[in-house]
Amino acid sequence: MKALGLVPSTTLISKEIITPSEAVAKALGINISQKIYLIIRLRCADNMPMAIERVHLPFHRFPGLENEDLTKSLYEVLRFNYRCENKKAVQCIKAGSASDKEAELLKIKIGKPVLYIRRTTYERDGKPFEYVQSTYRGDKYQFNVTINK
Repeated sequence: MKALGLVPSTTLISKEIITPSEAVAKALGINISQKIYLIIRLRCADNMPMAIERVHLPFHRFPGLENEDLTKSLYEVLRFNYRCENKKAVQCIKAGSASDKEAELLKIKIGKPVLYIRRTTYERDGKPFEYVQSTYRGDKYQFNVTINK
């Protein structure tokens, strides 16, 4: 957002420690009985809602994360406080329609186009540390991809 001349901001909607679903546990490479953080944030640009993020992180890897300021860059918090640096991420992007709750948070009409993105992020040792489910406004967001051969 900064590169586009916009002022980014984040609103923390909720944070909790939960037991993951089978899909989330599998994405994080953990046992279903292990606890995770579920952090839901609203990402904005120039105070306009752009995306809803549902971030899943293994509790054992980031003890005390619930005490951090989660309105700041999450990757900076993870890098500086937990020595966690991302090496790669795998994403799946698909089109969809905004649900009632998504429309309310993103300040769009119910059923408007959105982009659903699922991402698993990996540390340098190849272990997954983050699974994110995001909903982006379809009218204000675009993805630019460069593929090098």
